[in-house]
Amino acid sequence: MPDARNSDAVTVAFDWLCGARDHGGLPALRVTTEADDRIVGVGEPVATVAASRFELVRASTGRRTPDEVRAYRWDRPADPGLLLAAPLFTLRDVSLGER
Repeated sequence: MPDARNSDAVTVAFDWLCGARDHGGLPALRVTTEADDRIVGVGEPVATVAASRFELVRASTGRRTPDEVRAYRWDRPADPGLLLAAPLFTLRDVSLGER
């Protein structure tokens, strides 16, 4: 649904992507959202990124461009590829214009 950015579906998808990082052995990230702050992935966090749950879900599943991901709040130089939840996802070349 358009504008359903705080829906149960976003919550379920966010929980899935957190689990995908953990179970996929991806490097740990500290993610800060409007709902919480968590460390997801394996090991010590390599970066902290802050964005809404909706944005993190979209970026983690390849629905954002590198420039859109760089616009999130990072505690170090942004590495957009770090957000991808699994190897089957890639960042977009062209924005979807969803902002």
